Amino acid sequence: MAGVMELTIHDNHKPANSTAQVTAGRIGNTLRTRFENYIHKDECNPAHADYDDKMISRSIGAFTAYHLGKIDEKTAGESVCDSSSDGGIDAICVNHSERLAVVIQSKFNKAGTSTWSEREFLHFKDACEKTPTRRIFKV
Repeated sequence: MAGVMELTIHDNHKPANSTAQVTAGRIGNTLRTRFENYIHKDECNPAHADYDDKMISRSIGAFTAYHLGKIDEKTAGESVCDSSSDGGIDAICVNHSERLAVVIQSKFNKAGTSTWSEREFLHFKDACEKTPTRRIFKV
């Protein structure tokens, strides 16, 4: 939650800088290379044109789990649950030794010019509120 709290409402209204697309592509490809082998490929066919974008989005979720959840890369990749029926939750990781649970929604915009909309945020918030976390995880 710290990452969200550091942003202001005005941060989403700033225009992207001229190198945003290059930066987004480099970061996305680096994360995909790092986590792709550990992430499931459901609904993500390498033959489809959107494969790279989907895998980069999932890799962003894996990196977030790795960083915030304080887990290894393999476990982070395996924590990705992104699909068309995920209810807005793209990854969940539990670090029992740290007594920490992280719920993730990831987005990749290859142009580097936008973030999630208020509608998407509310969908994620609703999914988190519906998740019976206490019954699934012993945190």
